[in-house]
Amino acid sequence: MKGVLFILGLFISSIFYSQCTPDTLYSDSAWGIWPSPTENFPAGDIDVDYYEVINFKIPEDASLIDSVVGEGLVIQSIMLDSVSNIPPGLSFSCDNSSCTWLANGAGCAEITGVPTTNGSYQISLDVIANVEIEIFGNITTIPYPYSFDGYIINIGPVGIESYKLYNNTLKLESASPNPSYNNTNIQYVCGQQKNIEFKLI
Repeated sequence: MKGVLFILGLFISSIFYSQCTPDTLYSDSAWGIWPSPTENFPAGDIDVDYYEVINFKIPEDASLIDSVVGEGLVIQSIMLDSVSNIPPGLSFSCDNSSCTWLANGAGCAEITGVPTTNGSYQISLDVIANVEIEIFGNITTIPYPYSFDGYIINIGPVGIESYKLYNNTLKLESASPNPSYNNTNIQYVCGQQKNIEFKLI
């Protein structure tokens, strides 16, 4: 019986979509995703409802997303394909059933649920940009995958209190934000009171 209810739950969740509406605060922006990896997502706790809205403003110029591949190409639409490494118990849904928004438009998605496992989760928003390209004089649309990464969702205690410390304990967390230009933060846990030196390559 539990298996039947689980399957029914999956079916129902695929019919309904998010009730979020794009925040008008970002309507004048050329393009972007909010929150940005610098702002990040709020932390959560096990067995406590989690809710966060992601706002999208879709560009028309593909080079705004990827300056190398997108040079001179026009975006027709963007689809949020997945949210990679999302914490267990959480899922995402969009303000339309296909999670697709047209160029020069806006959209939103929600990350919701009840987290089940402590940890620090570095997630990425994986999109597919449908890009117009000219081949032998004909305009065609090709899918171009791209990931907006550097996001972190911390669930529960993820600092020093999470670990039983031994003299040889050394644990590095993922850099945040990542990628970054000037500054990034790397938290670490050490079982000894000493200076730590490590190199970034």
